[in-house]
Amino acid sequence: LLTEDLGLQNLLSVLVPHQLSEANKTQRVKCCQDLLKLFQDHKEDFLGYHLLVQDKSWFYWDSVE
Repeated sequence: LLTEDLGLQNLLSVLVPHQLSEANKTQRVKCCQDLLKLFQDHKEDFLGYHLLVQDKSWFYWDSVE
């Protein structure tokens, strides 16, 4: 979808090991808690309408109908 429809390319896909700061860890926990709450509120359509996962990247969107 991203490469075919939008013409985007993944140019710098390199895994770099790094140490997470306390702020990074807190941010990741908060993000996971938010996603868990979103899943609990929208179990039936969570993956189909609220979360897109591709190339180890996670994108959240809210589909307004």
